[in-house]
Amino acid sequence: EPITDEDRKQFAEQMATLTAPDAEAKMYAQIQPKLAEFDKQSAQQMPMIIAMGQGFAKSAIAQNKDLSDAQKKQAQDLLDAAAQWAQSTKFTDPDLVKAAIAEICKTARALNLKTADEARALSYQQAMQKAGIVLGGVKAVLAVYGLNIDKTLDSVKLEPGAANGDTAAVKVTYTAFDKPFTTEAEMVKVDGRWYGKHAIEQWQKHQAEIAVAGKTTAPAEPAATEAGK
Repeated sequence: EPITDEDRKQFAEQMATLTAPDAEAKMYAQIQPKLAEFDKQSAQQMPMIIAMGQGFAKSAIAQNKDLSDAQKKQAQDLLDAAAQWAQSTKFTDPDLVKAAIAEICKTARALNLKTADEARALSYQQAMQKAGIVLGGVKAVLAVYGLNIDKTLDSVKLEPGAANGDTAAVKVTYTAFDKPFTTEAEMVKVDGRWYGKHAIEQWQKHQAEIAVAGKTTAPAEPAATEAGK
C-alpha cells in the first residue's frame, strides 16, 4: 500500500512526540488524569474483566484446529499464569507508568526514524535491526511490570528423549511468570536437520493448499490466452 499524506503526518507527529527532549514528562502529564480516573471507576472490575478474557481465550484455544492437544494444554496453562500475573500487577502505579514511558521514549529515540518514507525505504536487513530495537523496548516495558522475557528464555532446557530413526522426542522445561512448565516436543528429521513435527505438518498442509489453489486457477489461463487472441 502506498504511503498517504495522512500516514506521513501521523508518523511524524507520533515520532516527534516520543522523541522530544521532555517527552517523558509531557506524556505522563497527559496520562496521569486518566490513570486516576481508571483507578476510581474500573480498578475493582479488572479481576472480572481478566477472568472474562481468560475464558474467551481458553475457548479459542480449545477450538483451534492447528494446535495439538499438548500444545493446547500448554497454552491454557500459560494463559492461567498470565492471568494471575495480570491480576497481581498494578499497571496504573505512577512509578511503574513513568518507568514504562521512559523505556518507550528511549526505544523511539534509538529507532532514529523521523518520517514514514524513511521507514519504508529500509532494506530487509535494516528493518530487522530496527525490529530488534523495538523487541528490546517491548521486553524492557514488560520487565518494568515484573515480566522478564530474557529470564524465561534463559531458563529453557532441552532433554533428548527416545529417538526412532527420523523421529524423536525432546523434553522442554522452562520458567514463565515465576512458575515451572514442562512439555514434550515431537521432532522429525528432514534433509538431515531436526524440526518440530507439528510445524512440518502445518507447512506441508499449507503447501498442499497452495497446490490445490494453483490447480483450481490453472484452467483459466488458456481461456485468457484465447481472449487475448
